Amino acid sequence: MKDINVTHLRKQIGYVGQEPALFATTIEHNIRYGNPDASREEIEKAAKRANAYDFIMSFPDGFETQVGDKGLQLSGGQKQRIGRSDRGLSFAVSETAICSLSYFSFFQQSQEF
Repeated sequence: MKDINVTHLRKQIGYVGQEPALFATTIEHNIRYGNPDASREEIEKAAKRANAYDFIMSFPDGFETQVGDKGLQLSGGQKQRIGRSDRGLSFAVSETAICSLSYFSFFQQSQEF
């Protein structure tokens, strides 16, 4: 336990609330808030890790899709996935046991990337 890098560990864990805060801008910009210097490749990788990439690409404008005020244009599960993407988290703590995503759909791809 003494060899654990606590700072690194803390950066891997985060909180994604039942209603994540999204800004009235594009999906890409909402993800970029977690890392303003991220490349497009890093943003796409973060979306894939959060199991958000496929639904993002299903929108006509992809990552350039406007989410509306507080993410109004997205479902609860989509908002949570984008909320997880913007942090690039390895592990996320949910606000409640009952949320818009099943455990499996939320974390299924985390270990693939």
